[in-house]
Amino acid sequence: MGDGTAISNTPSYQHTYMNMGDFYPSVIAVDSAGCRIPIVGTNRIHVRGLDANFGSDLQFLCDGGKIQFQDSTTTNNAPLQYQWQFGDGGSSTLANPIHWYTAAGYYPVQLIVTTLNGCKDTLIKTKMIKVIERPHIRVNGVTQACVFSTLQHQGVFIVPDTSTVRWQWTFPNGTSSNSITPPSITYNTAGSYQIQVIATNSSGCKDTVIHPLRIDPLPVVNLPAQMTVRNGFPVTIPATYSPNVNQWTWTPPDGLSCAQCPRPDVSPRDDTRYRVQVQDVNGCKNQGQVLVLVYCQQSNVFFPNTFSPNNDGSNDIYYPRGRGLDRIKSLQIVNRWGQVVFQKRDFRTNDPSQGWDGRFRGQDPQAETYVFTAEVFCENGTLFTITGNIALIR
Repeated sequence: MGDGTAISNTPSYQHTYMNMGDFYPSVIAVDSAGCRIPIVGTNRIHVRGLDANFGSDLQFLCDGGKIQFQDSTTTNNAPLQYQWQFGDGGSSTLANPIHWYTAAGYYPVQLIVTTLNGCKDTLIKTKMIKVIERPHIRVNGVTQACVFSTLQHQGVFIVPDTSTVRWQWTFPNGTSSNSITPPSITYNTAGSYQIQVIATNSSGCKDTVIHPLRIDPLPVVNLPAQMTVRNGFPVTIPATYSPNVNQWTWTPPDGLSCAQCPRPDVSPRDDTRYRVQVQDVNGCKNQGQVLVLVYCQQSNVFFPNTFSPNNDGSNDIYYPRGRGLDRIKSLQIVNRWGQVVFQKRDFRTNDPSQGWDGRFRGQDPQAETYVFTAEVFCENGTLFTITGNIALIR
């Protein structure tokens, strides 16, 4: 029959051609003597038809995207008409259409091709297009911290994902992790950084998140290593700070004019190490310390060298003045002949009621020069002796 089909012992035959093309049937006639006569038909049998086929540049997408379809139909009866169905409700009549897929799923694609003479062929490719939703993730963790902070970050699914997801973390210090909750990392250098995490599902679809991270420097505290103060005479601690410091806490509070200010006046009774904890506008903290050494000397106490006990209301009583002192352990005043004219023990300074009115053995004050000797206790326990002259003026 010209298409590979042979029929024996049939003088006539009705044949259906299953393929398109041009065919020339032939027959071999055999007479009674066994002679064979080949006869080739002179009429061409022209079968019009087509074989629909197509392909695409992609068959897999993450989340969605465009796919270019290419017609590869074979025919001998052009021109052709096309009717595409893309499985998501979309269609086209172009020979090589582009279609956008926007939702996850498996999509069949159908092509119906019709020739000029009405020949038609249909091809359906089931589940030809596969669209898989990528993982949707975010990063839990702070975006701002201070130097030397140890930070923990964690990957979180925004949309649940039932597939096997691989995690890949890249940290600014060069370390990496494949866990959804990577190990904590300590940041020792201030600066602006990025943490990158990639989540890849079992289909190879990825979601990438860049997590910004700012590491702020610690505030700066400048204090002398130590300073010396005179007992009872406050001195301002000469502390300086970086400009963004806005909180101060000094300890211990003893001897401080304030505990929440940048530069307190300090007047401790004993040698004291003061510490200040500071915090800046970013919440970063630092601390400093200074050793305050306390001394107490004769300059802490004042014994007048003259007084005039004449009952005029001015300078009538001789008594010691001072600051940073605990008490006068003893005070003794003698005249030129070595007689003790006044003696007192264990009394406070700055108290006229504890002083000498110039009288001796009930007698009125006598104008002359006297000598005093005093033992003085400072607040910090220091004991020193001081002597001097007193001119009593009438």
